[in-house]
Amino acid sequence: MKHRIFVIGYPSEFGGADTELWHTVRMWRRAQWQVDVIPTWHADPKQRQRLDAIGARTIHVTNPDRLKDVEGLR
Repeated sequence: MKHRIFVIGYPSEFGGADTELWHTVRMWRRAQWQVDVIPTWHADPKQRQRLDAIGARTIHVTNPDRLKDVEGLR
């Protein structure tokens, strides 16, 4: 992978930003970027399947203090 990006948030079918996130993640994946998505609340199973299918990775973090433990996230 040439580039790696972390996204705090998670796509959904509702709301402008969450819907736009899905399209943006797809664009990054088409450009061969590694995309790691960190949900702020929960990872909807349907959205997780969509992300898995395009090669985006979901990383679960139990609370904000644990973000420092995510490998590669600075």
